[in-house]
Amino acid sequence: MANISTKFVTSFSELYFRPSTLLTSELADPKTWFAATGSGATAKIMTVTVTGSASATGTLVVRTTNPVTGVIDSALVSVTSADSATVVGAALKTALGLNADLTTGTASAGVFSATALAAAGDVSIATEDAIAGITVTVTTPTPFVAGSGGTLLIPNVMEIGSLSNEATVIDTPTFGEAFKGKLRGQLDAGQLDAQLYWAPRNSTHLAMRSAATVGTACSFGIKWKTDAAGADAEYVVFDGFLSSFGIDTSFDDVAKASSTMVVNGALTFSDNG
Repeated sequence: MANISTKFVTSFSELYFRPSTLLTSELADPKTWFAATGSGATAKIMTVTVTGSASATGTLVVRTTNPVTGVIDSALVSVTSADSATVVGAALKTALGLNADLTTGTASAGVFSATALAAAGDVSIATEDAIAGITVTVTTPTPFVAGSGGTLLIPNVMEIGSLSNEATVIDTPTFGEAFKGKLRGQLDAGQLDAQLYWAPRNSTHLAMRSAATVGTACSFGIKWKTDAAGADAEYVVFDGFLSSFGIDTSFDDVAKASSTMVVNGALTFSDNG
């Protein structure tokens, strides 16, 4: 669970969108909404490349993060000084192959493939504890793509606006009293405005524009992270509508898209706990 005193860096925030409303189970555990892969998702394929030669003895630790379950798994490889990239790569391939989310291919000269289950979403692999002289690089020839009904990370976000709950206040004047009385009415979560750098052929931007045009009931979410890795994160999800998706083509400037997400109902907050 994130420390209550943790500071979150807004530049690492992520904005998500799905052209369908929240499920009851997702309201109970909002993290699952962010990781919903949908049907027919494209599995992520990564290429892991080990280069160099170990100049120290120790343990190489490579972290695998499953965004669907939030589970972080560490692959441990014992390295002896002067071990080659071929030796370390073969050992790392075996260690990562023990992760139920991954299928690893044959290691050759320190290079091998790691294919994630489509249901595991956008799995990431990163070095946690390195060994001097050894470099582990992960590239993605086939990125994860959410399937039909999956939650989509909105790319090219320039700015995200504010979310707040505001209640209607009703005056109840009473004759003979010096001051008016007040009653608290219904809460209104308002709307969230977002500015995007417009990518005309991006599938997520196209889906947002379509949802705004057709009037699709959608769901939205923000993930606040302490750093790029997102070991600590806070979440908010809500149902709503894209009431607008406008394109700004100011002269001598990058093209932008303005979107307004009107909240329908309550905001649901959660954390990594």
